[in-house]
Amino acid sequence: MKEQFQSFTQLCTRSLADDPALRLEVGHELEGHLEDACEEERSEGKSEIEAEDQAKKRFGEPEELAQSLLDANRKKLKLRARIRLAVKVALIPAILIGLALCIDLRTLAGFAMLDDISGFSNLPFAKIQQEKLFLPVIAHDLNRLSGKDREFVRSYLPILFSSEKSSWEKTCYEENPESPMFTAHYALSLTPTDMNRWEEKERTECLRVLGRGRRIDPDNALYDYLEADLALRTALVAGEKDGEYEIKDRAALDRSMKLYLAGLRKPFVRTYAMELPFEVYRLLNPNNDYLGILERINIYASAPLRFPSRQRWLTRASLFYAETLRREGKTAEAEPYFHAWRQFIPQMQKFDSKTLIEVLVHYNCIKIYRDSAEKRGDKAEAEKLAAIYAPMKHWKERKDPNEVLLRKHAGLLAALLLPALREEIPLKELGPERRLSYLVLDLAGLAALSLLLAVCILILAAAVLAARLAGHRPFLLLLPWKSYLRILLWGIAVPIAAFLLYTHIDALGGRDLALSENPLRHAAGLIGIVLVFPLVFKLVYRHELKKQGKALGFPKGRLPFATACLNMLCGFAALLLVTGCVLRPLLAWECRHNIEKDELLDTDRGFTRVEVETANRFNAELADAIAAADRKP
Repeated sequence: MKEQFQSFTQLCTRSLADDPALRLEVGHELEGHLEDACEEERSEGKSEIEAEDQAKKRFGEPEELAQSLLDANRKKLKLRARIRLAVKVALIPAILIGLALCIDLRTLAGFAMLDDISGFSNLPFAKIQQEKLFLPVIAHDLNRLSGKDREFVRSYLPILFSSEKSSWEKTCYEENPESPMFTAHYALSLTPTDMNRWEEKERTECLRVLGRGRRIDPDNALYDYLEADLALRTALVAGEKDGEYEIKDRAALDRSMKLYLAGLRKPFVRTYAMELPFEVYRLLNPNNDYLGILERINIYASAPLRFPSRQRWLTRASLFYAETLRREGKTAEAEPYFHAWRQFIPQMQKFDSKTLIEVLVHYNCIKIYRDSAEKRGDKAEAEKLAAIYAPMKHWKERKDPNEVLLRKHAGLLAALLLPALREEIPLKELGPERRLSYLVLDLAGLAALSLLLAVCILILAAAVLAARLAGHRPFLLLLPWKSYLRILLWGIAVPIAAFLLYTHIDALGGRDLALSENPLRHAAGLIGIVLVFPLVFKLVYRHELKKQGKALGFPKGRLPFATACLNMLCGFAALLLVTGCVLRPLLAWECRHNIEKDELLDTDRGFTRVEVETANRFNAELADAIAAADRKP
């Protein structure tokens, strides 16, 4: 009986063939009415065949019934056709928009840049992918600049953009021959590390630039010291221990030390080392986001601090020369070199004490002078220098008060930038940057989720295409609005709410701890958002599809394979779009909020506020101590 009614309903519903789901729905309803009519006829004593025939006659001829069914469902047919057309048209844009919303390229580019700075991953494949995927994102910030400024910033940042540093400095010097800043940097780049590989034309070029530097910046001792350094490289050969040298060319040594004394008589040394990053930072003007923070760190990490190594070298070489003069009985001539710290260190403090590295080198030179005074038995000088060096000695010898704190509660950037500072940091100040680190990984997890959904969509699309080529005709089910509400609630809203609760309750997600101290709970959160979330959605969505399948007459609600694939494809596309519209803005807002609240990284002059404050404090203490020592008899 059922097969006979099915054939009859197929004839009667041919007019609804453009909407397979509606045709199934109407046909299933018609079958129910036919069975009821047949049952009534049988109750009146008719045979099975007679009851079936009479039941069909009650509904009229199939052609007439088909027309009446079309007329009764015309509005519904048009509406559903429009909805299906809208879904087909919007499907690919929805997928692309969902991917664009879910994947925060700027944050991921910042995370990749952090990996490049810290060396967390040195895999060649990772570096290749970073260059392909994220370099255009970083380069986008450069496109806001004019051509000349853009090339200046690009050349300055070798970590981000491949460039020939020396040729860039030469180009800047040649374009701005009267610029003290570019002249200083070009001169510093020309001084060799290996004199044996230098040709005469290179030496001539270096001396020419040093001469120009003296002309345009006459009070700057930098050029005297660089020429002294150049002469010292031919005059001395380093021994096995620091401060021990062999004289190779005494005339060159005497000449270099005369240049050194000439430099001591000038008011300051200025290398313009930090003026470059200040200018690059001003031009690039990084956004207030994770990539902007990493761009700033890269800018200051690329600061060309070339003079501090020469500063130590000149200190040791001048003291060696003074010892040589003293052994030769030329005590009066040796004295200016033994006491050069009174001019040499303050000269550099005027302009070149903006970073902690530079200040540490100043103190290191004080230590070298102190060791020399102790060695020659000048007790009064040694005591003065020891008193000057005492704050740095105490700072280096004291135990790091943040060792346990940073290990347990620091974020990625704090763990990278703060351990060497030995400055006590309140626990609450670590909170925003630690939460930011977690949020960055959450955004990476969201990107992974979007890629997983995209892969699932491609697989389902391939299955649907193969089914159509095989002659099947999959169709899209339109569920009751209550089903969509249940899918939205239990398949999307509840999982997202559970993820947000898990990540915002420290007792659950453990985000009051550093990432290294919280791998399992953090991994559980990422697995939840990347794998469990789409699985929950799939189960809820399939349950609603199965209910609708039962309503359409499919045995146990099992839809044909191609139809199931098509409907799951559209469901995953909707999940991708809704997740991108809801979760990504929430995470991005939290990132901005924590960046605004953060006090450790809140600086435009260096890496962290703590480092800037530490450098300023030590620099002021050093200047005061030298001034006080100079007043003592």
